Amino acid sequence: MKAIIVHPEAKAEIKAAVAFYEAKRKGLGREFREEVAAAFARIAQNPKVFLAVETVYQRCHLDRFPYTIFFQEHEDVIEVLAVAHQRRQPGYWLGRSSN
Repeated sequence: MKAIIVHPEAKAEIKAAVAFYEAKRKGLGREFREEVAAAFARIAQNPKVFLAVETVYQRCHLDRFPYTIFFQEHEDVIEVLAVAHQRRQPGYWLGRSSN
């Protein structure tokens, strides 16, 4: 299982979404954070099962929330580039990769 590193802007996206959902209903932000953590675990366990985007990136849709995690698998780590709301402009996160 590869380690997951999260791009600083992706961390900020998670934090903003948690705050948004927590403002909607107490505990909903925590539920969002838990779903993201579960998705990270699935990605780390078997990153190759997720669909490719732009040939070098992959995506994982959250089940309950309208967000998609975009990531890139490297030799020894998985880099999460964005935790993007599905209504946000597609591809805004391209160029965040460390490679």
